[in-house]
Amino acid sequence: MVTNATLKYREEQNKPTQFINECLVFNSNYNVPKILISNACKVWFESNYKYTISPKAIFEILDKDYECINGTYYGLMLKESLTQTINPIKTKESIFKEEFDKHF
Repeated sequence: MVTNATLKYREEQNKPTQFINECLVFNSNYNVPKILISNACKVWFESNYKYTISPKAIFEILDKDYECINGTYYGLMLKESLTQTINPIKTKESIFKEEFDKHF
């Protein structure tokens, strides 16, 4: 009984695993670039915990079960709700505009 409670507590405190369980869909028909996972990680942690972590811990977990070729994980997909809230690729122009808008 204590062992079960301890395992449950550890699982609840394992935030990278929480991110994976809440934000990724496991299906062999999908693939997702690491940059999208990284950006989703940032959004998810900021909205849930008001801080971010390096996505390295998430990639280490995913690397155990999923193939990553040229920066893309095969067999995974971000949940639709996340894909609508992240901007995976920022151009120099969009970064400049964001910074410009902050100051003027």
